[in-house]
Amino acid sequence: MTAVCLFAFLRGNLTSNGSRVSRTAAEAVGGSDSSQIYTFGYFLQYPRRLIGMLANTIYKQGDAYLRNLLGGYLGWLEITIPWFVIIGFLFLLLLSCIGHPGESRISGGKRAFWGILAAGTFFLVEISMLFSWTSTDSLYIEGVQGRYFIPFLLLVLLVLRNSFFQTKKILDRRLLFMGGFLNAIVWIQVIQKVVDA
Repeated sequence: MTAVCLFAFLRGNLTSNGSRVSRTAAEAVGGSDSSQIYTFGYFLQYPRRLIGMLANTIYKQGDAYLRNLLGGYLGWLEITIPWFVIIGFLFLLLLSCIGHPGESRISGGKRAFWGILAAGTFFLVEISMLFSWTSTDSLYIEGVQGRYFIPFLLLVLLVLRNSFFQTKKILDRRLLFMGGFLNAIVWIQVIQKVVDA
């Protein structure tokens, strides 16, 4: 079944996207407004431009990625959750990385592998939108949303979990209570948006 799905995907996409690899300039068309987009061949000519695009994307879009990843925009991105709630959820995630005595430790090799896997996935997500959505007049990669990074968020948390910072008390109940409180605030925001609509 997996082979059939893979064959169908490749058959539908390689024909339309294959020519982008061989093109040496930004000649392909795509994005929301069918404008010229970057190609693989273009970055073969200008490899430093790719590094600049990635750096600009993190600098300009990093806060939007974080907000979207942690549920800062809901619905069709018309419900905006306040930053203090987003920071609260981020704080809870970081607190969950604190170990406690007696738990099994994750080896450095596994942690390094998971870190490389997460970084590689992030890179592939960015590259996929660079070659299918980003217009040539943009200085950063367009079309990426923070929710694309949810699948490997757990890998990042596992990499961050260590025995250097430890607490004697198990924080599970406190984390659940704080998470429930923040979710209540989110529900209030959603209900308020529905009432105002």
